[in-house]
Amino acid sequence: VSYARPSSASIRDANLYVSGLPKTMTQKELEQLFSQYGRIITSRILVDQVTGISRGVGFIRFDKRIEAEEAIKGLNGQKPPGATEPITVKFANNPSQKTNQAILSQLYQSPNRRYPGPLAQQAQRFRLDNLLNMAYGVKRFSPMTIDGMTSLAGI
Repeated sequence: VSYARPSSASIRDANLYVSGLPKTMTQKELEQLFSQYGRIITSRILVDQVTGISRGVGFIRFDKRIEAEEAIKGLNGQKPPGATEPITVKFANNPSQKTNQAILSQLYQSPNRRYPGPLAQQAQRFRLDNLLNMAYGVKRFSPMTIDGMTSLAGI
């Protein structure tokens, strides 16, 4: 169980993405490497679901953003013990904001879009009256289509 921390600017965006980790590095070793820069809230090394072997990628969440910044300065481009290549340390993407914006941007700008035009026009297709019409042939009365009615034509 972990308790929620009150949000503030000093703790926001303190999550780091680390790549190029040795496949043999444990989570404890990862924490030891980064703990010199501040208090670690969580850490994780990504592993292959089938083999259980490290993917060489991890995440470290510090207590404060300033600690994360110091870790980037101190460890980005360095070779940790047991590594043959330098690691990359940078801020992790904020999944709630940046990912959603990237997805919307990609959908809107994609040349393979099924329906051209702004997203708002696409949303019109899913209005209740349009869905009822598609499913049951139910149409709403619209005064704009009165000229289409034979009994009232010419009025």
